Amino acid sequence: MRRIILGLEVLTLLALASLAFAVGNPALNYAESVFFNERKPNPEVFSFIKKLGDDRKLDDLEKLYINYIAQVDPKLQHKFLSYAMDGNITESEIDSLPDLHVLYEDFVDNRNGWPEVSTYERRIYVANGGLFIQMERQDLTALCLPASVQPYISRYANYSYSVDIAVKESGYTGTDVIYGLMFRVKDLDNFYMFLHRGDGSFSLQVLDKGKPRIVKDWAKGPLSFSIMKVVTDGDKISCYVLVPGEGDKKIFETRDSTISSGGIGLVAMGSVKIKFTNLNVIVPKGEVLR
Repeated sequence: MRRIILGLEVLTLLALASLAFAVGNPALNYAESVFFNERKPNPEVFSFIKKLGDDRKLDDLEKLYINYIAQVDPKLQHKFLSYAMDGNITESEIDSLPDLHVLYEDFVDNRNGWPEVSTYERRIYVANGGLFIQMERQDLTALCLPASVQPYISRYANYSYSVDIAVKESGYTGTDVIYGLMFRVKDLDNFYMFLHRGDGSFSLQVLDKGKPRIVKDWAKGPLSFSIMKVVTDGDKISCYVLVPGEGDKKIFETRDSTISSGGIGLVAMGSVKIKFTNLNVIVPKGEVLR
């Protein structure tokens, strides 16, 4: 009985110490509430945030900083920890924060849980720093961002979404090969697609309640490119490709209000093997620091 009582006393003291620590540091207390609804952060984050709340209340700039860093992809949070090094966040530091890099996927591993498939007609897998979609069929394969990450993208109406794309093998040419980006994904019946076809043409399409509609019809574009990119700003949609040595080339710019926000994904169709890597989603800083 005495051992049980002593054990309870120790647990009580630990709980009180933990409570006192949290109450005594407003930065940690506030950060805990902010990070509760976010992805698991970089392990070093809280040791730096602690410096902001030593024996005083947080000011508005410090709250902005904590909200910002909580939404940065955990792989990149280390870039901004030094801001809190001196225990203070200044207005110039807030002004110097870049647009929010909410997702960076280098596919070094599959920590985000991209679905992997292996059948005779379709293989999807993460390897060698890329996500591979290998097809032997003519229907469209739509691959959405995993459920563990999608909610953190879906909250934003406006973002820039880009992916490095390399066609490794293709059994077909011309109109039989299609691949590209899904964006503003609500579900598999509601999303936009920026598509490239094997004949060198591009199209912008939307699936609305399961019904496809062409927003911008197939049109010729650069024959060689390394990155496809979409930028959304309200009902304005801009589609680009990066041409090596020349920079971004705008393919389409149009307005469409069918879907106002949503997540991202990838699509492919035809006898083809495609490697996707360096997937980035960047949100304008003004969307976050309000």
